[in-house]
Amino acid sequence: MRVRNRILVLCIILCTAVITLPGIILIHSSNESLQEYEFNSLRRDMLQAKNTFTNMYYSEQHLAYIESFDSPDLPKKDTDPLVKKVAQELFSGFKSTNLFVDLFSWNKELLYSNHVFFSDERKEILDYKEGTWSLSVKKIEEKRFTVITDSIEIADSKLIISLSRDISHVDDSLRTQYLVFFIILAGAIALLSIIIPLVTAQITKPIEELVETAEEISNGHYNRRVIPRGKDEIGRLGLEFNRMTEAIEHTISLLNEQAEQKQRFIDNLTHELMNPLTSIIGYADFLRSNKYNKKIFDKSLGYIYTEGKRIGELAERLFDLMLFKNKKAALKKEKVMPLFQEIRENLQFKLRRKEITAVLEGKDFSIGMDRTLMKAALVNLVDNAIKASPFGANIYFGAEKNRMEAVLFVRDEGKGIKQSELKKILEPFYQVEKGKTGPATGAGLGLAITVEIVNLHGAKLEYDSTEGKGTTARIIFQKSI
Repeated sequence: MRVRNRILVLCIILCTAVITLPGIILIHSSNESLQEYEFNSLRRDMLQAKNTFTNMYYSEQHLAYIESFDSPDLPKKDTDPLVKKVAQELFSGFKSTNLFVDLFSWNKELLYSNHVFFSDERKEILDYKEGTWSLSVKKIEEKRFTVITDSIEIADSKLIISLSRDISHVDDSLRTQYLVFFIILAGAIALLSIIIPLVTAQITKPIEELVETAEEISNGHYNRRVIPRGKDEIGRLGLEFNRMTEAIEHTISLLNEQAEQKQRFIDNLTHELMNPLTSIIGYADFLRSNKYNKKIFDKSLGYIYTEGKRIGELAERLFDLMLFKNKKAALKKEKVMPLFQEIRENLQFKLRRKEITAVLEGKDFSIGMDRTLMKAALVNLVDNAIKASPFGANIYFGAEKNRMEAVLFVRDEGKGIKQSELKKILEPFYQVEKGKTGPATGAGLGLAITVEIVNLHGAKLEYDSTEGKGTTARIIFQKSI
């Protein structure tokens, strides 16, 4: 079930529970109050009826006594005609007020009644006890009556009086209240069914966008992003989701780049091995299939020796590369300018051969280094600069320092390196000038080894190049030691 549907169902259940329970309690409380009012009203009517009946009886008795002063005719206890007369005069009008009267003798004989509702045996009359009054509810067909029973004392006689009132309207009121209540409840639920989906749609829309974006990312579209909406928790969720996606995209990009680098390493290594091996196998087969000729044999053996030596150098360089990856350097403070001067002296032969001038720049300072390893790295950078420089050019190398970092640099005036190749030049076997298909003039492992040496010192090697102007290599120490 979708979130918005769950919210709708939950709101309907909650609304129904919150409205129904208090509503039912309120309706029943109102109904009980109405019944209590009817009971009290009937009790007041009973007191009023008893007093009025007694007063009227004595008035009629006194009037009859005056008219027959010489021989007063006193009524009998059970069938007193005066009782019936007073009852008829008094109670006949009660029916119009929804008040029904039954008058019984003390022997439970019905003397007067202004209705015909109670045709069955009157249990409340049969069970009546002197000095008490009783209240009961009787149901006849579809009607409900409240019945109160009490006694009246007149002269030497006692009568039992029963007042009844139709309270069916109380039940009708209860049904009407329930009907109105459930109509209101149904209207509230219908209103919620319209409003809640609209509100939840606005709330859940960003979440649905997150889900859709996550599905697209899981299908490989790592550049997809969501649009954060607002500054609430959902908006923050969108921002964090985008950050997570960027991190995933960056990680995937790094993994792909590493996979490509590994594949290029394997391809280049295979190429570097196959070239000399092909030459060795070819010359060996040539010598095996031809008659001995000293000149030809010496030339062929020379090629075999050269290519075999090249394979040996390749293995040695690979060993050095693996060694530096797992080595920890012992760093000591060393001056940088004497190191550059020594390198310039060591490479004088190569510099003179191309009539290149080596210019030393910067100020001297000390940094923590393994002097032998750092010299090897710088020699490789300067040697590459010599190879890239035309005849009669200048090469600049030296050091510079500020508050944030110390830098050792080598800058040439060669033809430069394409931006697309800058990231590849630090990979094993990659050679800028010859590419992957170059002749066997070098293994292409020099810069890869240099990178490992720089990493041992906690520094980083960066290249900056402009085509037609030259290239600058920098070894950057974030903290001078």
